[in-house]
Amino acid sequence: MTTQIPDRLAYQDDEYLIISAKGNGLMSPSDFGMKAVTKSTACYRGYDAEYVCENENLFLTSIELRTGDGHFKNIDGVKPVIDERLNMGKYSALRVRTAFSGGLLIVMNMKKEMRGIMWPFSFEVVKELLLEEGKVVSATDHSKKVAAILDTLKRDRSISWNEIEWSFSQDYDMYYYISLAWSSEFSSK
Repeated sequence: MTTQIPDRLAYQDDEYLIISAKGNGLMSPSDFGMKAVTKSTACYRGYDAEYVCENENLFLTSIELRTGDGHFKNIDGVKPVIDERLNMGKYSALRVRTAFSGGLLIVMNMKKEMRGIMWPFSFEVVKELLLEEGKVVSATDHSKKVAAILDTLKRDRSISWNEIEWSFSQDYDMYYYISLAWSSEFSSK
């Protein structure tokens, strides 16, 4: 399956990819009265978003989506730039505070040998943010632990994925974006 386009997060002067989330309140087009449809094989869920964390508060700053009918609503007073040919709209310069409560698994600096694999051990930097009502209450750097897992997997190829003991506080879905796409695709039928 094609690697899915992840959401992005600006956090503490760095740019991260959000490779998984567990909780409630992360923004989606349905929060704004729109239904996204598949943009491409790299974006089955039909949208991707950008967030920023300022003063430990999480804000949606941009979202690009494709709708089946080409209908787009304003988000917080912002009109989208629309590509009518593709039924795509991009909202920029947003500042919508989220009420997300749960965990975000964020990463940066993909290792060259792992290109295209969106698992934690594919990145040099792996952090977990825990949020309550859109506010970061905890940030943990798991980079060393995840690097050790990769070293173990390289040495012992008999270890199954189910045997990996991640150090995260949440039980993250490592196929997060595919799961999102499938759950919204099948729940609407």
